[in-house]
Amino acid sequence: MRRTLAAIGLALSLGAAGAAQASPATDDFGRCLVKSTSSDDKTGLMIWVFTALSVHPAVKPYANVTDAQRTAASVATARLLERLITVDCKGEAVAAIRTDGPSSIQQAFSVLGQVAVGGLVQDPAVAKSMAQVTGQLDMSKFQALAAELMNAGTPK
Repeated sequence: MRRTLAAIGLALSLGAAGAAQASPATDDFGRCLVKSTSSDDKTGLMIWVFTALSVHPAVKPYANVTDAQRTAASVATARLLERLITVDCKGEAVAAIRTDGPSSIQQAFSVLGQVAVGGLVQDPAVAKSMAQVTGQLDMSKFQALAAELMNAGTPK
């Protein structure tokens, strides 16, 4: 179970779907998770992911997250996961686990992670901050690549 919860965390933090093909039962579970979470719940999930990632040595110098904040985010997320899996989406969770096994939990939470991350990056301040990278690109390198592709023809 601990490994499954770690996988949920990874799925939420990356907002990426797993490689395995989900059955309709797992798809239903993912939809239920999205439907059953408010925007505050989704923001809380991203806060939890951020606080967890903030302990990584490469990120730690940039984050001022206290142990108390990290603990509060973990407690709030634990309550949310409990509610989603054992109350709001219990029937869907049972059906998905019976059909696809424990990996269905990670797959379903990947859907929720995508939605939560998508909502955060749509925030105008976040979008502006993320777009700063495009101003740092050497566009001549991309123009040269485009020219090379045009000269070589596109693959079929």
